[in-house]
Amino acid sequence: MSSSGESCSNLSSSCERPHLYGNLHISPSDSLNIHLNTSGGDEEQCDLTPSASIFPDSSTVMFPVPKCLFSNICSLNKTIKKVRAFTTLAADMRSLDIDVAVISETHLNNMILDSVVAIDGYTIHRRDRDWGGKDKRKKGGIAVYVREQLKVLDVKQDSAFEMISLRLLLPTSHQMLLVGVYHPPKVSYQEIELVDAISALADDFLDSVPEGVVLCGGDVNRLDLNSVVSASGLSALVDFPTRGQATLDNCLT
Repeated sequence: MSSSGESCSNLSSSCERPHLYGNLHISPSDSLNIHLNTSGGDEEQCDLTPSASIFPDSSTVMFPVPKCLFSNICSLNKTIKKVRAFTTLAADMRSLDIDVAVISETHLNNMILDSVVAIDGYTIHRRDRDWGGKDKRKKGGIAVYVREQLKVLDVKQDSAFEMISLRLLLPTSHQMLLVGVYHPPKVSYQEIELVDAISALADDFLDSVPEGVVLCGGDVNRLDLNSVVSASGLSALVDFPTRGQATLDNCLT
């Protein structure tokens, strides 16, 4: 437990090679294939066929999307049993053939260079907690690793929330809006303000790119996802516990 009241998932000490806890892996298939790597346990798999609320009619344009992984790493720069956390993350990303990884609780700050947590073949985009100089608390933060072959058209770090959005150009020439969010247990803003910000990002993107795809996720803790779904029209993909009996990590599309 950190001094700011935030809890983290630790790297497993019972595995020969530490595995990250709470990794959500979404692969581009006809169904959305979500993998959950629990701490020290076996991998659970849940196939979710796209529902009518996600694809409302047969005219919806279908195209492949990048493989995405969501993880609360509880410090990219830490070392467990002489293994750097981002080194383990890199191995997991390569073994799963991940294109985009959204990492919550990076615990980075403006004194730590990108090169310290760089992963070969990927670019990193960060929204550290101290970005902009307003939040002096330690820890927190969100980062996104993007495979170098994917073109990043735009990156926006939110000034009020630990949130970063990237507009990606896919090989099919379609566009994708990827939003990474870390919503800590203790915040200085009203929840509805974050809900409105997520909804505005999705609305603005889809107004300009009607055939684009939106994927938003991260460690949202107790954020009321029903409010996000109602305000944005997005659908939550995870309906099973990601930490203990609680569903604290989720993604919406």
